[in-house]
Amino acid sequence: MIFSLVHPQYRIIDPPFDKFTLEKKEFFRKTLSYLSYPPFETRQTEFKLREVAIQCKHINFVISGHIVSRLQLVSRQFIQKMFLYFDMTLFTDQEKEECAKTIAAVSNDVKIKADELISNYEKYVNPIYYLWYCSFLVKDYLNDCVLELYKYTKDFIECIQNGINLIWTKYRSKVFLDKRYWKGNFSNLFREYDKFSVKPDSFPPIYFGKIIDLQKRADLKGIPIYCTLVEEEETFIIKPHTENCQEIKRLPPFSNFAQF
Repeated sequence: MIFSLVHPQYRIIDPPFDKFTLEKKEFFRKTLSYLSYPPFETRQTEFKLREVAIQCKHINFVISGHIVSRLQLVSRQFIQKMFLYFDMTLFTDQEKEECAKTIAAVSNDVKIKADELISNYEKYVNPIYYLWYCSFLVKDYLNDCVLELYKYTKDFIECIQNGINLIWTKYRSKVFLDKRYWKGNFSNLFREYDKFSVKPDSFPPIYFGKIIDLQKRADLKGIPIYCTLVEEEETFIIKPHTENCQEIKRLPPFSNFAQF
């Protein structure tokens, strides 16, 4: 789902690309042939992910600052830019075949994870949104919803990150990086690669009751979460076991609910 039809504004018309236009079109068609979904579905999925992001924001559910719709959009643009700036003289016929299969395989995996998130998010977001007022009565049920939403969202984020890192690591040396030929939006080519290096937190962004309540539900459901807890009077300090995360002070869920 990170690979789709290229917008006309991205057509390459400057040297040294003219020489390889036909070859790149063939490479493009070959990549499309390995996709397990029609390319136009990418845009439809993006609109659906935008709705997922809006609903998750309403319950303060954002993992490590990753807005799912934005992450998917950036990943698609990143691959399009990378694809359009491939230097075809650096590829052998076998490498072209492998590259096309790799990009398509990553895109197919992302599409699967996106569809899973889109299909399931409502049945977890809605109870959290409507039942938080009486959360003390249905604490375990709401924590189960938090954990399931966390699992689907984290799987989607990690799928994109792992796929982009794989493609960039294997084929970065094949990209034509001469800035003289960068046009318009490509002037900041690959600037947003750092977005794919921020790993998702190992703990959900919200929970109900005490942290031990969520941990018990996670153990029962077999969903791994990791944190070090220091209990205070009314709040909790959580230290996720990820190198890039700093100590995070968790506020109660819906602490800024009034703004929505």
